[in-house]
Amino acid sequence: MNRLLIALILAAPLAAQSQVTVFSDSFSSSTVNSLTPGAPTANSTAYQVIASKAWNPNPPTITAGDLKYGIAATSGGGVEAQALFTATPVTLASAGDYVKLTLTFNNTVGVLNIPSYLGVGMFNASQVLPWAGGLNNSANNANSTAVTGGAQNWQGYVAQIATAGLNSRFMDRKAQTGPDNRNQVAVISGSAIYGPSTPSPVSIGTSGTGPSVTLALANPYTEVVKFTLLDYCGRPEIRHRGDERWWCRSASLVHRHTSDPRLSGRLC
Repeated sequence: MNRLLIALILAAPLAAQSQVTVFSDSFSSSTVNSLTPGAPTANSTAYQVIASKAWNPNPPTITAGDLKYGIAATSGGGVEAQALFTATPVTLASAGDYVKLTLTFNNTVGVLNIPSYLGVGMFNASQVLPWAGGLNNSANNANSTAVTGGAQNWQGYVAQIATAGLNSRFMDRKAQTGPDNRNQVAVISGSAIYGPSTPSPVSIGTSGTGPSVTLALANPYTEVVKFTLLDYCGRPEIRHRGDERWWCRSASLVHRHTSDPRLSGRLC
């Protein structure tokens, strides 16, 4: 079963931390590529699939426990699902506050079992919905039908994990001012054809092959991305979990060889 869970931790002085689930979706009531998307609730939202190549399946499908989207095999292309997860913006106010996204998925085909990247991002969307109806074969530099609106001005951070041998990294995502539909792309990078470039993402810390993985087909996996407000500079700490690996970006990567190898560090 596929599932998306977003939890918020708020630190309370002289008391135990309190966890609040902001959003939990098993896709029973959510929509995909609606032309009239509704506002998010605690357990439903309106997903929009943004793709540089033709959707596969076409159109994407959503049923209880299963959101299915992608593109066909290609030498280069990108696809992502975007959505708002709360109608009340989350604020990290005190040191130690964090918001954590947990995503479970089945690797049907093509996710980190061939040279590729898997990106998961969280953004300040200012309550602007992603592009209604999605973008099919048009989130690229050859199309200019969705230059403004949608995710154009979303700002945030992306955890990008690569297949073994390629560099994984954390990067930012700034508001886009380009002349084409790449302004709607949020978690993809490294391509002048289908990656945002005005401005381009900037790496946070250094990239490295240490946390990169190769996933097996038809297996379930869990991805966790965590943003923590730090006391000494107020910028987020990001942690990223994919199956059996945890990693966190600092100035460099250190791989601990344990049964649950972990990489840790902080952003500042």
